[in-house]
Amino acid sequence: MKQQNASKVIVKKIGLVYQIKIAPKKIGFNELAYTIDLIRKGEVTKGAYEGIRNAYIYAIFSFKVENFVKIAMGKMNPQIAFNPFIEGLSTWFQSISSNTSYFNLA
Repeated sequence: MKQQNASKVIVKKIGLVYQIKIAPKKIGFNELAYTIDLIRKGEVTKGAYEGIRNAYIYAIFSFKVENFVKIAMGKMNPQIAFNPFIEGLSTWFQSISSNTSYFNLA
């Protein structure tokens, strides 16, 4: 019961949408998209974001399958995966307009 209440609190405080794209070999080709909707219910859905009006994706993270698995299992540091000087590991895009209202979880 406490975890459900904590989930609702986090969804209410964050109120953003994230998208994760996972590509089998090369980023940008044949990607599977998963959407993490922290505006309405706090659920993860497969596919592109079909959201409510005036809501947009805050950040998009793109991974190759092998790098996603390494990060998930703790074998790769996410700071290395998103390093702009190492080409092709992972990419991310963040909405510039929402930078002014970044998280305030306190």
